[in-house]
Amino acid sequence: MYRYMKKILLLLFLSMVTANTLSLVPGDGNEWYVDYTSDTAIGGFQFFVDGATLNSASGGPAGFTVSTSSANGMVLGFSIAGFTVPSGSGTLVTLNLTGNPSGLSGVIISDANGNEIDFLCINGNFTCDGAPIDFHFNQSTLQSAYFFLEVTLNGMPISSEDWVGAFKGDTCVGSRQWDTSECNGGVCEIMVMGQDGFSVTEGYCYPGDIPTFKIYDVSENMYYTATPSEDAVWSNNGFNLIDNLVAGEEGSSDITSGCDLPDFNLYLSD
Repeated sequence: MYRYMKKILLLLFLSMVTANTLSLVPGDGNEWYVDYTSDTAIGGFQFFVDGATLNSASGGPAGFTVSTSSANGMVLGFSIAGFTVPSGSGTLVTLNLTGNPSGLSGVIISDANGNEIDFLCINGNFTCDGAPIDFHFNQSTLQSAYFFLEVTLNGMPISSEDWVGAFKGDTCVGSRQWDTSECNGGVCEIMVMGQDGFSVTEGYCYPGDIPTFKIYDVSENMYYTATPSEDAVWSNNGFNLIDNLVAGEEGSSDITSGCDLPDFNLYLSD
């Protein structure tokens, strides 16, 4: 009963995050459920299981053929007869795994006509690509670089585990983990995405827009609104060098918390 309640809570949570998601939910023994939410009927799917050995897959959608490869962890589902998985939410397939998976990768979901549907894979408080959920964005062919010489939270430099995200309104348009040891000269940058005419970048930056920023504190699972020392307008191929980005007591006091959301990382460690 407890595991069913966790599945219900997870599906409710994912419906608040984005329309189309995949997530791993533990079952009994070696069973793991691949749950989905989708605003479009699903005609086919493919993904890879990371961090665990894939033994088999069962309980696929009616009319679907589901095949697996234990060698690379691939799961492939399709229907020769043209059946689809109805839009909404539920369990896409049940996996039998050895070990605890770290997530899913290489996710490809298509509609009845074979067109790819944009899906977000969720693993606890992060996407399966490792970014905080609120910092998920799509790549664009139009970009502008924002460098910050210093990023602080409550008067202290942020941890190398923390993240900085750029936004246009409520839409994330770029993010990165702020590990200065991986950046040239210890100065990191965010590549802020522009709208390039493709649907996945709708609502992204146009020339003249001024992006806003947030900091994600991994240790506290908190999102903080951050204030740059100067506003820099977005332009394609732009280069913006900014002294500092500040959040917390010395900067913006507007704080949003991820603590009210269920911590589904706990479920992945059962």
